[in-house]
Amino acid sequence: MPERTSILRKRTWPVFLYTGVPIVITALLWATTPHELSFLQIIAAFSLCWIAWGSYQQWRNEGRIGIPLFALIAGVYWLVYALPLFCGDHGISLVTGYHLLSEAAITASLYLALAGVLSLWI
Repeated sequence: MPERTSILRKRTWPVFLYTGVPIVITALLWATTPHELSFLQIIAAFSLCWIAWGSYQQWRNEGRIGIPLFALIAGVYWLVYALPLFCGDHGISLVTGYHLLSEAAITASLYLALAGVLSLWI
């Protein structure tokens, strides 16, 4: 009987490991953000985190040697586009002054980053 429980744990653990960690990270960031975010923005941010984390876990489980290049690139996309959604300022400073970004522009940049990562993945 102990063999069956260890096999069951091996099967259920990757489900949490692949999706649970990005869910927890996104939920914590969402709970602490001072910004009003739409559901689609949160899904896009979660997707960027999930792709980066899942590709790293896949690389680690296969026992490859070297640098997980795609996981690093996807992680940088998450750091640059999704993390400022929660923690950053939603404005930019230009020569003409400080300008607030619209929610549509922020959402469009998240979609563009997600499309870029998915294109690299394919």
